Amino acid sequence: MAAPRDAIAALCKQLLPETKDKSQFIHWHEVGFDNIAKDYGQGFGTTCGFLPHWLLWRFGCRDNTLVNRSSPPEGLTYRVGWNISMFTPNQTRTPPSWMTMNEQRTRDAASGRGGPKPGDFVVVRGDYWLNKSTGKRDLDSQHIFVLLDVEGANGKTVNWRVAQAGQPNTAGQEGAHITTLTGELTEDEVVEAGAKVKGPNLVFGERRVIGYCDIDQVGFGAGPSPKLTQLFDSRFRTSTTNDVNAVNAWFGWYEMASPGGFVPLNKPYLLLHRGHEAFKLEKGIGPYFCTARGLWTLTGKTIDIEWEDSTADQSWTMATTYVPKMKTAGIPNNGNSGEIVRVAQLPQAPPELMSSWRVE
Repeated sequence: MAAPRDAIAALCKQLLPETKDKSQFIHWHEVGFDNIAKDYGQGFGTTCGFLPHWLLWRFGCRDNTLVNRSSPPEGLTYRVGWNISMFTPNQTRTPPSWMTMNEQRTRDAASGRGGPKPGDFVVVRGDYWLNKSTGKRDLDSQHIFVLLDVEGANGKTVNWRVAQAGQPNTAGQEGAHITTLTGELTEDEVVEAGAKVKGPNLVFGERRVIGYCDIDQVGFGAGPSPKLTQLFDSRFRTSTTNDVNAVNAWFGWYEMASPGGFVPLNKPYLLLHRGHEAFKLEKGIGPYFCTARGLWTLTGKTIDIEWEDSTADQSWTMATTYVPKMKTAGIPNNGNSGEIVRVAQLPQAPPELMSSWRVE
């Protein structure tokens, strides 16, 4: 499938605000940003790398060596600290999509004749930042953004319209927005990670462009269902609770009782996952498989799920009891829901789902 360059840029423009007003950024504790950065633990690093991986997942890339995101039905897993490293070279591997900014690409980007194009993911890096807790310069300054438009390039100065996450809002919450960045071509040396790099360099502030992920070199296939993406897009700026201490207690597998007391031959299962994602699993001929996805929100101890399919909205009040033995369950709040009970014995399901569902 051809690289969805135009679609990547269009989706960012549709869902992210173009503003420098931090109070208007999409942010943590909103459905959309929580889903973009679903594997983020608040207070652990920044979220800049989650936006590119969300876009890859959204447009159907299922390469587990490139996509850093947990998505059980696709067998995708998340690796802590690898958001940018998945795109860049290391001692054993250079991703086919990685384009190092050599002299030719740097000059071409500065003049607008080449370099990264709209839809590509651009990595910039400068010297180490000062770590206030240690008093040493040991914090990596790497940042990644999505190039949306080249608004100007005259051989010396470039103006790039970009979408970027890892931008705190006025409340200090991780967020994202669209903005225009100005870069300058310099023939001078610049410092990157404690080492001097000879010119030419295309520099944004104190960070040089070190390379980019060329979307044309990435394989894309079928993404999540349009009904699911429409559901999340329609709730993108819905405020909700995503505090780790509040939501983690309810993640995991649940056996679902049918409303009205009907007992099916094989009870379905519910998997509550990060990023407001819910998965319904039902038994076919063989193992259980995912038959529908949904969007959960938490208010107090009430979990509400809106499903992508024709299943009516469901709601439970969650509780953990300890007598006569420990039990985590959801008591139904409406006639569309039966009781859900968290299980220790997991159902037989496809291996890609079982190996990547975990939410620790």
